[in-house]
Amino acid sequence: MEAPNFVAFPLDGGFTLGLWRRSKVEPQPSAIGNRGEVAFMVAGENAVAKQYEDWRQRGLPIAQELTELDFGPTFVVLDPDGHRLRVCEPDK
Repeated sequence: MEAPNFVAFPLDGGFTLGLWRRSKVEPQPSAIGNRGEVAFMVAGENAVAKQYEDWRQRGLPIAQELTELDFGPTFVVLDPDGHRLRVCEPDK
């Protein structure tokens, strides 16, 4: 997947390496060390929204609310170490 401000590289096991243009990444990193993120692809109708609601109800810290970006619906939560976990749809 390639967009003006983002590129994604599919990896084995269903993982994707996503790279943002530093000036356009959303949400902006809060400090050095959390500029990267792990993306989880979820397929199906409203799958991203359903995953968002599940993780929100579990109390995961949300760094980016459910939104629509260049590549579709997405959101970002933080793991206990502050790593960014992005959920989005698989590339079509």
